[in-house]
Amino acid sequence: MMIAQKPNHFTCTLAEALEWNKAHFSVKTEQTTHGVICRHDEFQNISEFVEFLAKSHGQSLALGCVTPKSTLSNNPNELVEEVLTFKEVQEQSYRLSQHFLAQFGPCEPERKCVALMASSSIIYALVWLALIQAGYEVMLLVSRNPSNASRHLLKISNAFALCYDQDHEQNISEVLLETNNSEDLSSIPLPNLLKFKIPWLSLKSLICSCLDTFDISSTLIKKQDLTSVAFHNQSSGTTGLPKMISQTHNGQVAVLPRLQEQDVTSLRQSTFTTTPLCTGWIADMLRSWSAATPIWLFPENRAPIIGKFVLAFFRHIDALSLSSTIYLKFRLAYLSCVPFVLESLLENPELKKRLLELNAVGVGGAAMTTKLGDQLVADGFPLVSRFGSSECGFLLSSYRDYKKDRFWQALRGRNSTGLNFQSITGERYELIVEADCPLVSTSPHALRPFNTHDVFIPHDSLSNSWCYIGRSDSLLTLITGKKFDPVPLEEALNCHPLIGTTFIVGNDRPYPVAIIFGVSEEMSIDEEKRHQQIWRYIQQVNEKQPTYAKILKNNYRVLDFSQQSRVKKNNKGGLIRCALLKELEEEVNEIYESSQSFKNVITNLFSVEKIFQAVQVAVNSIVNTDRELNPNDDLFEAGIDSVMSLQIRKSICEIISPELRSSVAQNIVYECGTISSLADFFIKLLNLNKKLNTDLVDETKSKHAEMQSMVEKNLDIQQKSFQRLQQSKFVIAAQARNQNIVALTGATGFLGIHILDTLMRDPNISKIYLLIRGTLTEPYGVLCKQAENRVRSRLDFYKINVDRELLKKITYTLFQIKEIDLGIPSPLYSKMASEISCVIHAAWDVC
Repeated sequence: MMIAQKPNHFTCTLAEALEWNKAHFSVKTEQTTHGVICRHDEFQNISEFVEFLAKSHGQSLALGCVTPKSTLSNNPNELVEEVLTFKEVQEQSYRLSQHFLAQFGPCEPERKCVALMASSSIIYALVWLALIQAGYEVMLLVSRNPSNASRHLLKISNAFALCYDQDHEQNISEVLLETNNSEDLSSIPLPNLLKFKIPWLSLKSLICSCLDTFDISSTLIKKQDLTSVAFHNQSSGTTGLPKMISQTHNGQVAVLPRLQEQDVTSLRQSTFTTTPLCTGWIADMLRSWSAATPIWLFPENRAPIIGKFVLAFFRHIDALSLSSTIYLKFRLAYLSCVPFVLESLLENPELKKRLLELNAVGVGGAAMTTKLGDQLVADGFPLVSRFGSSECGFLLSSYRDYKKDRFWQALRGRNSTGLNFQSITGERYELIVEADCPLVSTSPHALRPFNTHDVFIPHDSLSNSWCYIGRSDSLLTLITGKKFDPVPLEEALNCHPLIGTTFIVGNDRPYPVAIIFGVSEEMSIDEEKRHQQIWRYIQQVNEKQPTYAKILKNNYRVLDFSQQSRVKKNNKGGLIRCALLKELEEEVNEIYESSQSFKNVITNLFSVEKIFQAVQVAVNSIVNTDRELNPNDDLFEAGIDSVMSLQIRKSICEIISPELRSSVAQNIVYECGTISSLADFFIKLLNLNKKLNTDLVDETKSKHAEMQSMVEKNLDIQQKSFQRLQQSKFVIAAQARNQNIVALTGATGFLGIHILDTLMRDPNISKIYLLIRGTLTEPYGVLCKQAENRVRSRLDFYKINVDRELLKKITYTLFQIKEIDLGIPSPLYSKMASEISCVIHAAWDVC
């Protein structure tokens, strides 16, 4: 039977793909207990699939990534692209596979799994593919896992080697750190792992590298068949530690629709995805390749996922598609992301307009709010929901005629073979995946029939269509797409003697919150002391949680023992979560909305100093670092992720009036980039609102007095400096052509460190006085050495390699901008004043 309409690779489910392939390519099928196996004549595994594409579509663009030249989070203008055709993907991945065989040796029964932790990039994709081509299984490690979770995955996967990039060197050190807690299985010492730090920082560096080769007969590399495991990813950790989900070659390539056989002159419809490679990006990539179309990835850890960057990337790709004469014609047609990311991107009006031109905007991984989805469809967005799982693949979508059909939530069951919607209560149905659905995973917990624990209700007006409403188990899905089981976290918190019951919520929210019920014994403890003890314990429990599952200081409430009667439990002692959520709705909403009075706080915040302090406290209370961030530190580079940025925004918004909060964009933390810029934003926002303050006149007088005091103070310093200058006998010595001496401030910032690089390489400059801000809390020489270490660290961070001889040009000097002679010891100041021929002041202005 012929299918009337050709499927679309972006929205084609596995059941639809199977039907298409059987009808048009005589694909043979075989039923197994894990699912249906699909046999193609041209390929039987991922390696052969890539080779097939290289031969039949070698000159077509396969893979692309647009990356900022620097990691400065507020400058998306200077971009570079890295691209590969299918032929180049096959060539480079084969070169790498030979290199890894030389490094690790051939795959053996006890040496067959290599773990991989790296940022999403072209290099990551090639390393992943090369390891598979070399015959290894690959364990994909998620960097945001707590160390014990990654150690657990390394053990159960029997990984013998570990590949990682420089972004994750610290993560790997923590994962491999042995502990003495013998009760924790995840802390049992790992066997000696072979460690391989990925040395290639760019595609160009890989292509230009001379790689090792391995002289081995191809017959010694075991051929991977359809049921062989290609790689492992992980569950979200619903039992405390994540499960390993083994992905088969069948589930990655054999189940995809065969859509490559199109006119070679036709326009290729490419996809842009913001999903990390270690989660859903591999599926997006192989799905695009099923139609021989390019896929573009977002450069993880090189830029924040905000509108201005994605817009810049889109424009760069658009320009490449119009100007390139090398590759077959393509256009950017699809966007794949989670709802939270899409909501953030839509805050950029220009990007929003560009997204309207796409064929489809696909969301998945978490539920999108009905209000937002309805608004987007009303605005003309081609919004499509895509539903699936790592265990079973792509199962349902809301693909339709986007102009006529507005039911974006209705997941259509055009071909529902293998999908069993079992009634649980009333009109609520739980999805069970049967054995006649294609094979994807061979993990024990994924055996068919597989209970997804996803709950649906029938659409009220469309037949054979379903609307997703949540989970039947306790799994929480944040709007960021992150998932975790709150039960282990609740149980850990309940171990504290002052805590009776903990209830954690977070479905369709940006972060989790906790309602904690106390115990009767707490009555004899001072309330402040009780809260301190509970918070210290929460911090200890947080240490073993992924970033997105941590309970932060403003995100929990403690209710006293008298409210314990409100806790709803079943006959097994488990929380009845739906009933309890309804019971505690007011408390939960109060945490998320922070609906207390702000009048007194707003009045006090009109002081610039107090606003700056409030922003600094908000950031430093949430950022996961051992030290407080400096005002000019880049927040993205400091490790602040999307969840943390939302929590920072929430914390600051709690101290401004509700009517002003709508003026604060969801991604304001990334847009501003530093504490100082963030503080400036709120200073301007609150100053614009001063007309609401009845004490405006007094406030103006206070401000005027403050400014007058500052002027008088600085004039006094300036006058003393002029007097010293007039009394001094400093004479600037004549400098030889190549003996210029420069003073530079701000060398630890992005601009300053690159100015320093230029100055060191300039043959006409013989000495550089590097002025570093600091106070004399320790001996001057010790502080100068610390300043040197800070500068060296920034050079390493920005990958600036400088010869040792050039570093000898630098003299490190501490200064304080408000002090006489800049706080520099008099002999040194006199020497500098007589030598320096040029001053470059690149430091952030601190008053």
